[in-house]
Amino acid sequence: MEENRLNYILAKIRDLTEGYYGEDTPENRLAWLESLLKAYQKYLPSRVIDKIKVDPKAKRIEGERRNVTVLFADLSGFTALSETMDAEEIAGIINDFFTRMVKIVHKYEGSVDKFLGDALMVLFGAPVAHHDDPERAVRAGLEMLKEMERFNAEKKFASPLSMSIGINTGPAVALNVGSEERMEYTVIGDTVNLAARLESVSGPKEIIISNFTYDKIADIVDAEKRPPVKVKGKRKPVVNYLVKGIQERYRLPEITRIKFVGRESELKTIRDSFTQVKNNVLTIIGISGEPGSGKTRLGIESEVIAHQENFTTFSVRCVPYNLNIPYNSFIEFFNNYFEFKKDAKEEEKRLLMSLKLKSIGLPLDNILPYIGTLYGMEFPEVQSLPPDELKKRIFNAIKGILSNEAKRAPLFIRIEDLQWADPTSIEVLEYLLKELKDSAILFLFEYRPDYAFPYLGFENCKNILLKNFTKEETQNLIKFILEGEQFAPEIGDFVYEKSIGNPLFATEILKMLMIKNGIRKTRDGFVPTERFKKLEVAESISSVILDQIDRMNEMDRRILQYASVLGRDFEPELLSQILKIPQENLSNDLQRLEHFEGVLVFDPANNKYGFTSPTTYEVVYGSLLKAKRKELHTIIGNELEKIPEEKIFENLEKLAYHFSRSNDERKGVFYLKSSADKSYRLYALKEAIGFFNQALELLHKKELTEDELQDKLEILRRQGWVLRLTGDLENAILCQKRSLRLASKLESLKDIAGANLNIGIIYQEMGIPKKGLNYWTRARRIAKKIGDMNILTLAVNNLGNYYFQIGNLEKAFEYFTESVSLAEKIQDNRGIGLAFLNLGGVIERKGDFQKALEYYKKAYENFEKIGDLENVARTLNQLGLTLLYSGNPNEAIAKLGEAANLAGEIGDKIMESLAVGNVGLVYAQMWQLNEAYEKFSQSLTIAQLIGEIKQQMGMNINLGDIHLFQGNVNQAFKYHNKAIELAIQTQDPFNEALARRSLGLDFYYVSENKRALEEFEKSQNMFQNIGDRRNSVISMLGQGVVRVKLGFIEEVEGLANDIEQKARAMNDLEILALTLDLKADLLITRRDYEGAKRILEELPDLSRQIGNKRLFAWAMAKLGEVQVKLGLLNEGEKNLEKSLAIAKELGDRILEAYNYLINTEIFIKKSDYTNALNILTKAGELTNQCGARELNCRSLLLTNEIYKKLDKNRQAETYLMEAKRVLDEITRDHTEEEKERYLSTQFPGVKF
Repeated sequence: MEENRLNYILAKIRDLTEGYYGEDTPENRLAWLESLLKAYQKYLPSRVIDKIKVDPKAKRIEGERRNVTVLFADLSGFTALSETMDAEEIAGIINDFFTRMVKIVHKYEGSVDKFLGDALMVLFGAPVAHHDDPERAVRAGLEMLKEMERFNAEKKFASPLSMSIGINTGPAVALNVGSEERMEYTVIGDTVNLAARLESVSGPKEIIISNFTYDKIADIVDAEKRPPVKVKGKRKPVVNYLVKGIQERYRLPEITRIKFVGRESELKTIRDSFTQVKNNVLTIIGISGEPGSGKTRLGIESEVIAHQENFTTFSVRCVPYNLNIPYNSFIEFFNNYFEFKKDAKEEEKRLLMSLKLKSIGLPLDNILPYIGTLYGMEFPEVQSLPPDELKKRIFNAIKGILSNEAKRAPLFIRIEDLQWADPTSIEVLEYLLKELKDSAILFLFEYRPDYAFPYLGFENCKNILLKNFTKEETQNLIKFILEGEQFAPEIGDFVYEKSIGNPLFATEILKMLMIKNGIRKTRDGFVPTERFKKLEVAESISSVILDQIDRMNEMDRRILQYASVLGRDFEPELLSQILKIPQENLSNDLQRLEHFEGVLVFDPANNKYGFTSPTTYEVVYGSLLKAKRKELHTIIGNELEKIPEEKIFENLEKLAYHFSRSNDERKGVFYLKSSADKSYRLYALKEAIGFFNQALELLHKKELTEDELQDKLEILRRQGWVLRLTGDLENAILCQKRSLRLASKLESLKDIAGANLNIGIIYQEMGIPKKGLNYWTRARRIAKKIGDMNILTLAVNNLGNYYFQIGNLEKAFEYFTESVSLAEKIQDNRGIGLAFLNLGGVIERKGDFQKALEYYKKAYENFEKIGDLENVARTLNQLGLTLLYSGNPNEAIAKLGEAANLAGEIGDKIMESLAVGNVGLVYAQMWQLNEAYEKFSQSLTIAQLIGEIKQQMGMNINLGDIHLFQGNVNQAFKYHNKAIELAIQTQDPFNEALARRSLGLDFYYVSENKRALEEFEKSQNMFQNIGDRRNSVISMLGQGVVRVKLGFIEEVEGLANDIEQKARAMNDLEILALTLDLKADLLITRRDYEGAKRILEELPDLSRQIGNKRLFAWAMAKLGEVQVKLGLLNEGEKNLEKSLAIAKELGDRILEAYNYLINTEIFIKKSDYTNALNILTKAGELTNQCGARELNCRSLLLTNEIYKKLDKNRQAETYLMEAKRVLDEITRDHTEEEKERYLSTQFPGVKF
């Protein structure tokens, strides 16, 4: 057996040494083979040989993307010389020349890429990088020119040779090109081309460098800027510099690796924070600083202190490739919290979670389903929850755990690299910081200085900005690194000068000095060597990393590159599979990279390795060719797919990450869609949109297959729906319309119907349902044709919503009834419930509140049957409103309270805000305005907290209305304008129209009549455009009130009569009451007091029927005024007394002032001028406070009248002139004709 093996080996040696001549022994043959290989190596760079050694079977060696500096050198005069000399002599001269040049190149550790006749191309940065490659290239070029002079002097040519050089720096691809028979390792790219072009414009004995190279070495090169030159392949002239020489001084690097020491003041801040937390004060610490400043080490020191102070500590690390995984930071947190093992199965995780939660006394039902959902676990109570509801419960569950733990022992939570946290985790953190402010928790965040720290404005937030070390601190750091040994002062001066106190820079500079023998240890400590000042300093952390990595053997470099494709943190097992290296062998390599090279760190808890910094990871990953990255991402994706099926959900984002960067774009699209759907399910909408966008980028090709078109259609439709939930309705509708175009192209009727349905819904939410009508009609028609009952049910239901909104109740009822029938056929309880809810709305609008309540109860039963708590709360809210409208305010408050409580329990802040606001509405209807104001304010706060714009608009309108009713007109303006601003921002014409109507009233009460008219007109037009006829009529009545004030009586009269007739026919008591109020104003203005009296005697009862206490009080005041005018003083006094009592009860200062003015007229008629003047003083004060200028003017004119009766003409004249001034203010924007009409209408017989 052994003899056979030996014979085989000897035969192989003979085969490999074919061509050997000499004594035939194995030893001689192997020596010959060794010499042969060494000879071959002269023709290849050493790094290329190393690459071949790593994988000699590979058809091509692996290429890299690198920043390189390329030098082109061309020999001039060589052609003329060759004409006078023998070819052999020429060969000798050229070889001598190149030998000299190559020696210089190698001195500066460059690489000769190729010889091009009498020119050569040299690389710095490939295949081996240095931090100062541009400087090396220029130094080499200068030395090559000097050598050229020596060469000429030695050879004594008749015509001396000269050399011109061009240098450029930038990105390039280093790879092997050619066929399998003949290959060449080189670099290609625009960087190479420009270097060659610069050589062509340089003169003899000149070095021309690009601005890219100059920028890298500006502080050490002596160069003269030359006029930009036009070169082939560049559209714009190229900036270039003529090199004169090198200034012998050093540059300061920007980044290097960290050694932490010092930071006493920062540690004191942190220690004080631990003390503060023990007093149940949630505290936030943010640590930021430039790269290398020591954020990570200070975080570790803080963690040590936390353990010393008996805090429960948790540390979470955020990484960039998990940026789109919803809740990723908290998934990492719970992995530690529940002590999950790496390969734990779902059953084990459930058990560990249950045991942990029970041990700390938390109810499983409130926590387990929602935290478990983050791991893809399924729970029945979660399945029916809408995504936004689920999100709220997850937030609440996380809060519950932290709150409970903080009561047991103070908590310390450290978040590394916050800038890479996913958006949902950022939201959770913000929620926790607000909700747990009285808890014993210290949050410590580390982040890059260019990151906008989102919690800076929070209470008890301390931000630590790490600055560079002082000179003394830098020397302490040096002593720490040198293990306490003394060192010469110049070493400390040099390191501080070059690092400017950056701990990472200082550490790297010192390490470089030690490695490259710039300093040496003696009996007296460390001292500089002769090389001390000659050594170069790294310019940036990326340069340091490449410098370090290129010093490693090729296998270590490949391990790091392949690991970077896995991510910043990676599992050795998976790396072993893609490298095809046994795991036990790889383990030794990884340990060496961790302990000796220091570029990796091991996490024993999770059995993972990670790069020491994001920058290291990014630099290594960026060095791989794009094609190689794709190949490796494909391999990794395929390996990940082999995991058990139950773990696929948990790893969707990883699969999406790798396949989206792989050669298998189809799988990339699939997993991105799946990850987006997962994010949507967790109501992580920003992440969902991010995944959808990535999928669309993969599908951004000119020609797509039918399957790819279908993928694109579905992505656009889903993305449109998610955008709708974020409030971005414009982009939502664009996505849906693009999906509709694709559906039409594919002739997919179901997709066409679905897109039409969604477009209609979005138009409705934009406040323009009329545009949605055609889309819903089309969806309904197609759904009928293809027999899709789900789409048909939804389309019919939305058609009902449209007709309900425009006031066509009969048609709305018809569609909602059909929707019930369709939903019942497919046993869709939710659909049945929604239809009954909508039917209740129709019946309620018709005024049959009892029947409406029956429908709402049916809706309630269907929702409760399937556990749809969100819609249960919604139905309770609607029941409460109906009870209010049916005259049962106390029952209404009870139901609305139930809705608010349930919404609060399930975390539905939107419904909670709505229900609380509606409780305020009940109080407002009961004219308990202070209680109403409190509820509206509470609702607004909740809406602002969750960013619910629509509710914010409603509450701003309501709060503004209360301020208006109580005479706080300036505050009313503020709230109403805010509502308009929000409506414009969200393109909500309905709420904008409501707010503008209220704003019109604001202007009306301060006698800005033209502005009031303008706002009422805008409001009416908006309601008209969206098909809301009823509200359009109410706004039209507002215009009527102002037009009467301005004297346009005839044109208003016909309108009022027409509206009254229709309101009586439809039994719309609210519009009838408002119309009668307008007609009363019209008749009073016309001095038809008898006619006004008849209307005003009907209006109080009507006001009571609709529950409008304020309108009742105003009707009584106006009736009292008319009665006074008719001489019925006793009746008038009684009605004014009732009105005044209500005005004071409501806090309506304008109505109170109005009453005082009418009572003044009574006292004047009774010649009781003393009481008249007393009352007028009160009226004047109130009208001034409220800004009610017309009433103020009336007060001044009545005072004038009294003083005239008292023959006090001087005082009378004073009040008359003041009245004139006020009227001038009121009419300043009127024409003379408009002013005359207004004055003759409102102040007839008054002469100024």
